This record gives sequence, structure tokens and C-alpha cells, in this order.
Amino acid sequence: MISAAALSYWKCWDSLTRKPRLVLGDDRMQWVEGKRVHWEVHYEHVAAIELFNGPLGAKAIGIRLHLPESLEARMTRLPWKWRLWQAQWKRFGFDIVLPPRQSTEPVERVLETALTCLHRYVM
Repeated sequence: MISAAALSYWKCWDSLTRKPRLVLGDDRMQWVEGKRVHWEVHYEHVAAIELFNGPLGAKAIGIRLHLPESLEARMTRLPWKWRLWQAQWKRFGFDIVLPPRQSTEPVERVLETALTCLHRYVM
């Protein structure tokens, strides 16, 4: 009983302190979990950001890069769950896919904000 309570407490604490988020900066976007940056992409390397329907009709945001090879080297440092996640989405033609269920905002709003940051950088 005590171990179940401790596990439940740890899981709640873990999800609150390591909540994943997309950080949109002046010249790059980053995926951060807790204090760790899992990946970052400069806007100059982004070819397209698109909304698409994935498996089971789940809406997701896909990012295509001009030079995906530069990201491949960094992807090997990612946790195994991220590498599996990204491998699953490669068949849709995207280099990076943002997890659709991780955001507190609707996918359309995240897409609109990311595109706004991308277009501000280009201009």
C-alpha cells in the first residue's frame, strides 16, 4: 500500500516537473522536458511546418528540414522514447513531429504560433 502511494506521488511529481513544452524563440524552436533541451532547430533549417492527420486520425504538427542529416546526429542523444516516436512518424515524410497529446493548447493554435515565429524570422 505504501509503495503504491509512493509510486503515485513520484509519478505526479515527475509529470509536473518534467512537463514537455515547445519553446519558440527569436531564431530557433526547442523541445524542453524539465531542464533538458531534447532538440532544437534554427528557423533557417526549417523547410515547412504542417498540420496532418496521423494514425487513427490524430492531428499532429510535422516539421520538414532542409538538412535533416544535421538533426540525425543529434537524435542519437535523445531518450529511446523520442527516437521510437520519431521513427514511427518518418513514414509520413516529416523529420520532426510534435507529440499531439502533450500540448495544453489545441494543435491548430500551436501550428499558427510556430508559423508566425517562422515567418517573423524569415522577414
